[in-house]
Amino acid sequence: REFITAVLMAIAVPVVALGVYMQVGSAPQVAVAMNLPKDPFNGRQPTLEEAIAQLKLELEANPENPEGWYILGSTLIGQQKYDEGLVALKKVESLLTDKDPQYASVMGQVAQAMFFAEGGMTNAVKAKVEATLKVEPFEITALGLKGIDAFERRSYREAIGYWLKALVNAEGDTADAYRTGITRARDELVALGEDVSDIKLPEMARIPVNISIADALKPGLSPDTPVFLVARRPSGGMPLAAVRLTVADLPKSIELSDAQAMSPMGRLSSVDEVVVSVRISLSGNVTPQPGDMIAKVGPVATKGVEKPLELVVQEVVQ
Repeated sequence: REFITAVLMAIAVPVVALGVYMQVGSAPQVAVAMNLPKDPFNGRQPTLEEAIAQLKLELEANPENPEGWYILGSTLIGQQKYDEGLVALKKVESLLTDKDPQYASVMGQVAQAMFFAEGGMTNAVKAKVEATLKVEPFEITALGLKGIDAFERRSYREAIGYWLKALVNAEGDTADAYRTGITRARDELVALGEDVSDIKLPEMARIPVNISIADALKPGLSPDTPVFLVARRPSGGMPLAAVRLTVADLPKSIELSDAQAMSPMGRLSSVDEVVVSVRISLSGNVTPQPGDMIAKVGPVATKGVEKPLELVVQEVVQ
């Protein structure tokens, strides 16, 4: 049961849910989330309870604020106040429609809050999970719950199937939790004497990169000049991974992965190949300007890359 609890807590608040621009779970973050015109704490760092109380006051005055309700609900779930958290998350759901891109993620969060509040996979939780997957078959929280339910029923292959599907959109701690779950379920099958040679964890997208500047271009560069490292499809378009550095950071060894995705639906692992480029932006602009310094390599594979790409900035944009 401890293993199941660990998986549950790791997927409790996935980053993709609602797409809010702040993380929750500490007094400073909740205070920032309130974005008040006046400081209700007179410069003092509030406690988590004080920040939550203030956020509740704000939501009383502005109840049509899904971000605020989401922050409140997620924070309460983190405090194991499951019933209160569920009420707040249901409020978020009521303020969205199935046309909103965050809707399925919020449904999954409601299902999980129900799981916590009701103490397990009740019929009501199962119904909510199925409703969520009907809206979005790859919703990671709902798939996580189905996997947990299957694992507890000792249907280990079934659990692995759900968690492998969830890995398509999972990242960070959530992805790690699913990989741990898959490994644990596979170990259980081995203990039962089953052949598990067909069960393999998907290879993760990762591209190691070494960035440096040619000596001839170093003179006169300010240490705080922005440096943009991006990976795009060979055909172009929005970056699938992006990192902002400064000249002071170089030379730099870094690994591009799904952790630097610009959006959950546009990630490095969604393609087989990318073009990786680095640009020193003298103007500070995110789009190339004359005088910028660049280096580019590709197409390169997004998986299985062991030797770091060597990006030496030595060309000036004309």
